[in-house]
Amino acid sequence: MSTECWEAARLIRPSVSDLRSRPKAIPSARSLHRVTGSSVDEVPYHELPGFEGYYFEDGWVLGVYPSDRQFVVEIEAVLTRRHPEFGPPKPGEMYRYRRVAVRFPNVRRTDWIEPLTLRGNQDPDGWIDYGNIDFFTRAGDVSHLGGEWGEVAVTSDLPLVDLLDSASHH
Repeated sequence: MSTECWEAARLIRPSVSDLRSRPKAIPSARSLHRVTGSSVDEVPYHELPGFEGYYFEDGWVLGVYPSDRQFVVEIEAVLTRRHPEFGPPKPGEMYRYRRVAVRFPNVRRTDWIEPLTLRGNQDPDGWIDYGNIDFFTRAGDVSHLGGEWGEVAVTSDLPLVDLLDSASHH
């Protein structure tokens, strides 16, 4: 785990969704192998090109959009010191956030390990989120990610992070 992620991890506060659900064990490479047949070592998302400035574990999933050609997860992501927009948090926030879309292009296969269940949590401002990204790794051409919204293995080209509008809902 990078220094920035460890720094952010030390500051993590429990989310409402964490308090409502039992913690899940983070899947191992062995569980990914059972689903995909991949024996390649898993790489954490923050080591992928373009992902080094983000910390997803204390961000919020705002939507999951699977399709035949691409798979997209919209996230209110925590920015780390390695992100060009990093700075102090807005008043009342713990981190500097930015809305992003994590896009998995040219999907060849999608394996739902835990089915997609978008049970939203409404914050005091009325925004709805679907929990966190509890884990996100890549082994070969397979990305494995999940949280209380579901668990999926997506076989695709290398995932990309697209910045969305700069408005933060937190």
